[in-house]
Amino acid sequence: MGGSAGLTDHTFSVEWFGETRTVRSCDQLQSLLRELDRQFAKKPAMVDIEAPSGAVLTVGLGSEASVLSFAADSERPPYYASHGLQSDDGTVWFDYQGSASEYPIWQVISISDAMKAAAEFCRTGARPTGVRWESV
Repeated sequence: MGGSAGLTDHTFSVEWFGETRTVRSCDQLQSLLRELDRQFAKKPAMVDIEAPSGAVLTVGLGSEASVLSFAADSERPPYYASHGLQSDDGTVWFDYQGSASEYPIWQVISISDAMKAAAEFCRTGARPTGVRWESV
């Protein structure tokens, strides 16, 4: 069996509200994200997904829209935020680890695109290419 480094290890850590769950496949990750999306329907929240390499994709769940952030190394920049199509002033709110956090409306993408980005992140461990990003 061949494959690039990082593509064979699908052990990801998923953290929200101080709870951590380990998933061992991309199917398990997608299933958990769908479950959390339903669970957070009344209070949208951010979920950190950490790859074996230490890269972190943060996904907003529980709303019709989402925001993403990405860091190849959570300790060092650059950090990236999703860049959606909206350019109006305004904000969206997601709970992040127990704190209400405000995100600019320009970061908003569809929940469908956010789920696709999480699936790509699971396969590659790298910043998803199906999303426009802005360095923050």
